[in-house]
Amino acid sequence: MMDGTATLTKTLQRSRGTAEVGFRASALDRLYQSGAAKALLPRSYDAAQEVVLVNTAGGITGGDAYQYRAVADASRVMMTTQAAERAYRSSTKDIASMEVRLAATGGAALTPTRRRPLSR
Repeated sequence: MMDGTATLTKTLQRSRGTAEVGFRASALDRLYQSGAAKALLPRSYDAAQEVVLVNTAGGITGGDAYQYRAVADASRVMMTTQAAERAYRSSTKDIASMEVRLAATGGAALTPTRRRPLSR
């Protein structure tokens, strides 16, 4: 019955995501994705495997939590993102987190791409 009283709990949506990739002897060994974190593997004609990390939520704000992990064992892997990560101011005191772990073993090379400065 609607008597004019209501209790509303204002819980904000929070974005979560985990993306893990692993390469062994230049072949994909592990791929795990959950939530809004994705790891795309574009077709490459280079000796290095390519991985593009994507946040499908479009940015990160207070309370969001992301984990990205990559392991290269006897492989050459180049990682990048689809664009610069957008960080938004939080409307609460919650802190956003992004954990990135990279590991290279067995003579592997794991190279994050470098952004080139824009020419004027």
